[in-house]
Amino acid sequence: MLVTFLGTGDYSPVAYRMGTQSVETAHFAYAAATFYEARHVRVLATQEAEDRHGEGMRAAFAGLPGVSLEFHAIPSGKDTDELWRIFDTLIDSLQTDGPVILDITHGFRTLPFFSAAAIAHLRAVGDLSEDFRVVYGAFDASKESGVAPVWELTAFLDLLDWAHGVSVFTTTGLADPLLAAFRAQDSKQRQALAREGGRNFPRTNTLAGALERFSNDFLTLRIAAMVCGDGQEKPRSSARQLLDAIEATGKEAGEFLPALKPLLQRLTNLARGLEAPSLHGPDADQALVTLAKRYLAQKRYAEAAVVVREAWVSRHATSPAQTSAGREGFDEAGRRAAEARWNRDCAEARAVANVRNDIEHGGYRKRPLPGDSIRDQVRTLVENLEQTAREHHTPKSAGDTVGKTWFVSRHPGAVEWAQRQGIAVDNMVDHLDPEQVEAGDTVIGTLPVHLAARICERGARYWHLTLNLTADMRGRELSADDLDAAGARLEAFNIRKD
Repeated sequence: MLVTFLGTGDYSPVAYRMGTQSVETAHFAYAAATFYEARHVRVLATQEAEDRHGEGMRAAFAGLPGVSLEFHAIPSGKDTDELWRIFDTLIDSLQTDGPVILDITHGFRTLPFFSAAAIAHLRAVGDLSEDFRVVYGAFDASKESGVAPVWELTAFLDLLDWAHGVSVFTTTGLADPLLAAFRAQDSKQRQALAREGGRNFPRTNTLAGALERFSNDFLTLRIAAMVCGDGQEKPRSSARQLLDAIEATGKEAGEFLPALKPLLQRLTNLARGLEAPSLHGPDADQALVTLAKRYLAQKRYAEAAVVVREAWVSRHATSPAQTSAGREGFDEAGRRAAEARWNRDCAEARAVANVRNDIEHGGYRKRPLPGDSIRDQVRTLVENLEQTAREHHTPKSAGDTVGKTWFVSRHPGAVEWAQRQGIAVDNMVDHLDPEQVEAGDTVIGTLPVHLAARICERGARYWHLTLNLTADMRGRELSADDLDAAGARLEAFNIRKD
């Protein structure tokens, strides 16, 4: 079916040419119906346009046997209500089975814009014909040559698919819509080259394969495969493979994938910074920080919490074998020992475990945290992981000592809560003089802001015992159970006095 518009302008006969075919007519719809062998033509026109050109158009189509011509009335678009009626009529006209050709040659004012919006809408909901084309008869071009070429604009619609696919991939890690766009474009290009006898096929399969591998690893949280490869089936990381494929394909995008070229940078941004030679050492630690931030940006809190946990355990590993997941020689016992050291030495270990367990069990706990608390705690954990990455890998001088952990509270319930959480504490005190704290120490408590700022100023880390207190909890002594009910958690703060 051919869907076309009709205006009230002066239409003069001109020779429209498409390939080797040429048709002279005052109505481009007649030429389009001839070129594309349309059997049904639907004309969207105001009553004024039909009154002026309807008779001449019907006379022209009388020369095309077997072609039906029908007029659908649309308003002039003088207000918002009429504009929506035009849009709805266009949607109904395009929403049909079989091949559809949309002719926008005589689309006036808002009609070309409405056409693009209608196409985008129908594509998004899957109601646009797979055999859909957009054409334009370039009447103005005939002033110089005497011939008006026919421009098929369908290829520009591919930009919608590419943009949607890239958006889904960069915001969720899911590559399916983007891979569908690749396959469709690859098929078109290969068919076109085959018709011309060409053999220089585009390397779209290389990029599509790299996208699919990285997407699978990202969605299933295959940290080793993304960062450094598994050393067996994937000697290179899937992040590195994707970046290499983008670089190689970018040189061809201008010729074979023009709609993709401006979007390649967004694909690059998702994979960049995730690759490292191994899962051990500063480079790997930074890659895991970047990966945790990627998941956090996509609001995938469970995956972000897992990456934070594994990054902390890896920091406490004493050999590459304790981090070489998926590779021969992986020291599982050594990694369990690294995890034990982390749980013993770091206050944040319990906070990470608490959030991760709450997520993994779907809230099936005695006092599950609310969703906004989960979100905020994961964000804090990722920020703290990033904040401590550089200091962890900065070489220490011979005189440096391991910092102490202070827990500051005069409330027995808070002390019992800390013991329940398994927090390793060197000094449990009622009050703390900031001058007692040294660089590298960790202080946990509910300190006033000015004291917390002084602690941070001395190079120590401050973890605040955060509670969501109800009105009836205020002003009374709270037990460890009360603290659990109030969503007690440790949150890292870096406080500076202006």
